[in-house]
Amino acid sequence: MAKNRVVTYLLSLPDISKFLILISITLGMTYFVPEQFKFIWYLVLLILYFNSRNEALWLAFYLATVDGFIGFFGLYSTTLELIPGLPSIELAQLYILLSVIKAASRHVKVEIFYLKYLQLLLIYVFFLIIWGQFNGLSGELNVYFRVIKGVLPLLLFYSIPRLFTEANTYERFFRIIFIIVILGFVTQIFTIMTGIVPLTGDVLGDEEEKRVYYNASCTLLGLFGALYLLALKRYKGIMLFFLYAVIISALGMAVLSATRGWIISFGLIIIASLLLTSSVRRKHLLPFSLIIIPLLYLGLSNSILHEQIVFSQHRLLTMKGLTAGDLTAGGTLQRLDVRSKRVMNAWEQSPIFGWGFSDNGYLYADGHVGNQSLLAFSGLTGFALLNIFLIFFAYKIYLLRKVMLQNHFRRDALLIFIFFLVGWFIIHSSSGQQFGFFGLPSQMIPLSVFFSFGALEYANNIKKTNVRKV
Repeated sequence: MAKNRVVTYLLSLPDISKFLILISITLGMTYFVPEQFKFIWYLVLLILYFNSRNEALWLAFYLATVDGFIGFFGLYSTTLELIPGLPSIELAQLYILLSVIKAASRHVKVEIFYLKYLQLLLIYVFFLIIWGQFNGLSGELNVYFRVIKGVLPLLLFYSIPRLFTEANTYERFFRIIFIIVILGFVTQIFTIMTGIVPLTGDVLGDEEEKRVYYNASCTLLGLFGALYLLALKRYKGIMLFFLYAVIISALGMAVLSATRGWIISFGLIIIASLLLTSSVRRKHLLPFSLIIIPLLYLGLSNSILHEQIVFSQHRLLTMKGLTAGDLTAGGTLQRLDVRSKRVMNAWEQSPIFGWGFSDNGYLYADGHVGNQSLLAFSGLTGFALLNIFLIFFAYKIYLLRKVMLQNHFRRDALLIFIFFLVGWFIIHSSSGQQFGFFGLPSQMIPLSVFFSFGALEYANNIKKTNVRKV
């Protein structure tokens, strides 16, 4: 009886409370207990997910295990050794497999306006696997296992639309992500001010070493979710304060990390979203001021934070060198004069289809130069297919809003998809590859959530307003 009361109580807790309990226990099990107990807990987590219908909670949880939480977790931090002789499997990879099984078992019919194009991209993925064999993929079984692990996260484009069938599920997911983003910003400030990295305990030195950036994937999703919910214009009070806190935290993390592409991208996304969707009203000035004024005071009064902000400003100003023909941006940018040349030389050897899933495909893949790496891996064909898809997605969203306006329905929130996708592509082109034909769970979860939510909102807005398909 007591056990049933405990279970009932835990199930009744808000999503954020459940998330904090799960992530706290997992943190303890991952870093402070013997290996066998950790193994058992990880299996329990997978069983709990498979028997749960709270998809928002579990997606946020498994994203945190690969993207981090208050400086802990991250790439390969939560793994299980299931197959002897092969590399460990991340919990997030096993979550993806279970999500596909759950989605298939529910037999949910979903409307995805880009489904046919998505199928075309999937066919090209299979082609790149075969093409890679022709180009040479040597090594033992673990090399082929690497290919499977790189392609497996793409299945999220199948499972998430079938598990997240209501806009409310996405909103619940975003609210958990908001907590991760705000805590990530607090952790970043802590690391810069003290020089201590929570996970390792290392003490950082100069400004260059203090260019830490926690929760990149959650920050992307958090910024998008906050701007979208703000554009809906139905939130007030503490929730409004919460949304502004997330937006400022996301921009603050980009600035303090001195990552130029992210600063430019987030700046443009936020400015376009707030100005062109009429999201900001006079009554918003108070919650905005309550957040920004203390942060400005902290940044100006604390010498360490002030130095980091000045350092970030200096790095941003070096971009002027590009307009004068200096590809190194004052010696601070190796992407265009070193990395790009290396990857483009590889692409020129196989320009039409690239190297695919081959030894050279992995050798020349460089996440620091997104477009060039995409060319080298998938060739002109893959580069064109993927970029046309991005344009197609944005154009369909634009057409939908245009038709809705003509029928006297205003839906400014749809513009956030377009603004954010443009900003996301800036990051892809300047700071690190974001779009591709394979990727880690931390890369594919934001992409699958963004495009799946776009498909759902597209379908919902057509149904609500009886607007014809566009």
